[in-house]
Amino acid sequence: MEDSGGEGKRVRAVSSSRRGVMVHARSIALGTLLGLGCSGDSGSAGAGAGAGAGAGAGAGAGAGGELAAEGEGSVAVASEAERAAADPSVVPRDWVWVTDTSAHVEIAMPAMPRSQSAAPSDPRATPVRSLTAESEGGVFRVTVAPETEDDALSTFRASLRTRGQLSAEQAWQGDGFGATIDVAGDTAFVRAVAREGRLYVLEVQGRAQPVDAERFFTSFDVRNQPRTESLAAPELGYRVQTPTRMGAWLDTHGLPPLVGHRGVLDGHQVVVQSTNLLLVPDPEAALDGSVTEIRRSMQGTLEEIDPRAFAGRPSRRVELRASDGMYATLRGVIEGSRLILVAVYAPSGVEARWADDYVDSLAFE
Repeated sequence: MEDSGGEGKRVRAVSSSRRGVMVHARSIALGTLLGLGCSGDSGSAGAGAGAGAGAGAGAGAGAGGELAAEGEGSVAVASEAERAAADPSVVPRDWVWVTDTSAHVEIAMPAMPRSQSAAPSDPRATPVRSLTAESEGGVFRVTVAPETEDDALSTFRASLRTRGQLSAEQAWQGDGFGATIDVAGDTAFVRAVAREGRLYVLEVQGRAQPVDAERFFTSFDVRNQPRTESLAAPELGYRVQTPTRMGAWLDTHGLPPLVGHRGVLDGHQVVVQSTNLLLVPDPEAALDGSVTEIRRSMQGTLEEIDPRAFAGRPSRRVELRASDGMYATLRGVIEGSRLILVAVYAPSGVEARWADDYVDSLAFE
């Protein structure tokens, strides 16, 4: 399998007969396919894996557990929404931290972004790079272009006046500036600054709330290297060594809610999530069910890497090239009543060189 292995990876053949592995009474969704259309050179960041795990409880107990999870998630989302509506420094758990090392950008975005690169007019200059995310009618974009003239920031500022009426002009990040542009009743919020020979332009258009625009601007940072850390989540039972900045993640679209951390590094979605199972009478069967569900949901070619244990716990380590070309590096581990999934999704189809180290950095709190 292309890009699926390096030295030391022991591939276990996964036969088609595994499709018949039965998941126990109720299937708990551990991941959803995050539809992220490709655009530009590397496309959107990531995709989720649809993974099922067995719960051996009766229907009544299972329903009770799901309802409790739904209630907890709803309360958390409501409380968080109240804080986020009042404080732009709060990054909601449905936003995602995005790091792009070629553009030297770290920023929080309200949805998974799509990326584009374009050749500059000067062939000696670096490409123009943009990251765009859309959420609830708002469009959030950061564009990074080489400074092709001495006063590129002033030239850009002057160009804004040709687009519409400027208001709320202000200084931003020292020598940068911010403004609001009104064009035929539509409003756009803009921030721009020059750093390290690059012009950074942040723009929010559409029906985005002003507090979300401010949150987007406040989170922006110019970084030469991704922010790495030892991320510990005792309440979720895991610790990982992150290759990039990751934020708390909560997805309440399914039951139980998906809870964990995620981030994007150079187009790769980096994920760790934890799901409480009601009962795990047979951890090996539960993990086999997860592998089967991953294959069913994402299709393509799947390989399992030996051994089938990790840190003394039942585990499955798999690599998948999905039917759409996306490459996934995943590890699932049963820890007590939890199933913990650590994964890297590469829409480009090329496995990140750090993916193995990341999924193997999992430890237990």
